[in-house]
Amino acid sequence: MHTKKFFVHFNQVDHAQKMYFAEMFDLAHRTLEDFCQHKANGWTTWFDNSEWAVPIVNAQCQYHLPIFAGDHLQAQLSVQEIGKSSLTLKTTFSKVGDEGSTESPAKPVAEVVTTHVFVDKKVQAKMQVPQSIREMISCEL
Repeated sequence: MHTKKFFVHFNQVDHAQKMYFAEMFDLAHRTLEDFCQHKANGWTTWFDNSEWAVPIVNAQCQYHLPIFAGDHLQAQLSVQEIGKSSLTLKTTFSKVGDEGSTESPAKPVAEVVTTHVFVDKKVQAKMQVPQSIREMISCEL
């Protein structure tokens, strides 16, 4: 499981001072990018690969509690399912204390689930999840 902390900025909330719904997708994607950055060639392998692309074909967000500007969140990225040509990731967000706090995360405030399909760039068709990706995600997530 990979974790990343976020601070909710004022520009991420709506007129009601609650997090704008689309911001959760951005934070989930940043959590995935952070995970990839911590792997040898992980970011380039996933996001700038000459052989394949990994588009998101389904994205869902479930809010459990409101999120406000000034909140501190902890994201936890995990693999929900690995298929033949796709994988489904789940990013769970919980409120935590201020930066440096040792307070453990409270119950989840939101969950984002995304399904990614591996596509061969040359033929523009789905392909099997590469073994290098399976190894990269299975040892951590």
